[in-house]
Amino acid sequence: AEGLQTLAEGLGIMAEAGAASSDDMCSDESFSALQEAYAYLTEEYDLVEDYYMSNDDVPQDDDVEDTLAAAKDYLEQMGEVEQSTITEDDAVALAQSMMDVATALETLANAFVQ
Repeated sequence: AEGLQTLAEGLGIMAEAGAASSDDMCSDESFSALQEAYAYLTEEYDLVEDYYMSNDDVPQDDDVEDTLAAAKDYLEQMGEVEQSTITEDDAVALAQSMMDVATALETLANAFVQ
């Protein structure tokens, strides 16, 4: 959960920094930040999903499974994003959506340990 919070904070900073961006094509720096965030978010998703699936103390829950399925679908779509197809504004929007996914995963992780 702490790692997800750190990711969410980092993406929030990126989104704030890009608030004044334009329709210019996505810069190498922005795309690199998105790739790093994507890799980290994927790892965190795997940890949360593995914990849920392998821990008998966590009851099966349709809402949890729906959230995990939506996060997995999102990550698959994000994995197909190419730098040449997005603008700086798109990068900011993607950072915000990654933050939303990170927050949802953090909520699940926190619920599992309570």
